[in-house]
Amino acid sequence: MNVTDSAEIKDADRTAIPRELREIHSPWNDLRGRADSTEFPHTADGAQTALAALRALFVPTRFRLRGWSEEQLELLDAMHGEWRLLVVSGMPTTADLTWDGVVDAITAWFAEFGGEGPVLLGPDDCDLLNDITGAWVRWIKASLAHRTLTYLLRCVECEDTEAWSGPALDRAALASAAERSVHEGIGVQSFALLRAIGGPQGEASLARLCAGPLDVYDRTAAREALWGLRRRSYPDSSSLRVRPGESLVPSALSEAAIPWSCGFVDPDVPHEPLPYTPANLRLVQRALAGCEAVDVPPWSEFPPDTPVPDNDPDLSLVELDTVLAAVVPYASMFTRENLAVAQRECRLLGIVAEPDGGAEGVQEPFVSAAVFCLVRAITGGAFDWLARNPEPESAERWSVEAAMRAVRRGVADKRAMQLLLWSDTELSRRALAQIESDTGLPGALRDAVSDGVDLY
Repeated sequence: MNVTDSAEIKDADRTAIPRELREIHSPWNDLRGRADSTEFPHTADGAQTALAALRALFVPTRFRLRGWSEEQLELLDAMHGEWRLLVVSGMPTTADLTWDGVVDAITAWFAEFGGEGPVLLGPDDCDLLNDITGAWVRWIKASLAHRTLTYLLRCVECEDTEAWSGPALDRAALASAAERSVHEGIGVQSFALLRAIGGPQGEASLARLCAGPLDVYDRTAAREALWGLRRRSYPDSSSLRVRPGESLVPSALSEAAIPWSCGFVDPDVPHEPLPYTPANLRLVQRALAGCEAVDVPPWSEFPPDTPVPDNDPDLSLVELDTVLAAVVPYASMFTRENLAVAQRECRLLGIVAEPDGGAEGVQEPFVSAAVFCLVRAITGGAFDWLARNPEPESAERWSVEAAMRAVRRGVADKRAMQLLLWSDTELSRRALAQIESDTGLPGALRDAVSDGVDLY
């Protein structure tokens, strides 16, 4: 069937090619990909033109996936990126776009690459064809948005240098457009732009994005950009080791004068382990005992209301670790007062939810999650350090016993298992045999013993 000759399709809804898209000014309307946005002069006037082009992309586009078969979705995926056939079809700019022209390009694609397309196109498929046209228009919009956002990012960066001339950029307007781009699904470059804009405009937009209904990828990108701005408020200084307030951890942990998130590394030699001296062995043994004294359940047993909203708890813990490592870098800083500060940052980043009823102060579920992160990091770091001990017999008995307890407790259990697997001593082999026969432990841990493989 020649779909462009169908009277039904001729009379169909042609809003898939919005007027605003066709009226974008040069050079942002170019579909040939010849214009490199990084080569354009970075000026206030250029930024205004690019901003107007970006806003034109926000016009709604008809695009639905409802009711599509798996075969139709696969064909649509195969077509992704083929919208540049529009150029071959005589539409080198958005000003040349017409609904019938896009339909002709789609039909030509099926004729050359997808056969006649009887599965996808039929006499009653005008709605489906509209949706395919809408998909092509969305791909066009995403490409143009990437170019305009990249150019605006360069303008913001240039404004902060001596090379900039002319009036100041309207950063509030840029931030608003970048934020809208994310919600429109065409804002991959928006996060870098908002971070470059900085506070208060860029920071406020990123905070709203973190709190909004984004997918996990966009939310993660928004958090990383916002934290890149917020992180500057927390200098890495040894003067932060002690803060007044109610300590939430045993003295064996709070007295350790090393950042808890870095493992047991030598403060004087980057990336090297703490020297294996008798004093440091006692420090690590005491730290493990301090961790065991903290009553925390394994993460899998945390109650459902623990304020980490993402579906992937491991991802959430990584983000929580990142904030805690900056706000409370030393175990001695784990006080209610300091964790209240960390909780506010996590709420701003959308990592934890706002409390019901506007409750003030740090909430107990957050305290539990934060202390769990601390205990897990110190315990895991201790086992990593012990696994590299050139004289393992100096700490063999108590390290194997501590690893066994960690496995049964479910805290840093994989890293404890690695220590046992790497040690390969009579004591460690006996401990591994006990783990393999313990049906109360996770199957992955028991299987690692029988297979003799690493857990990472």
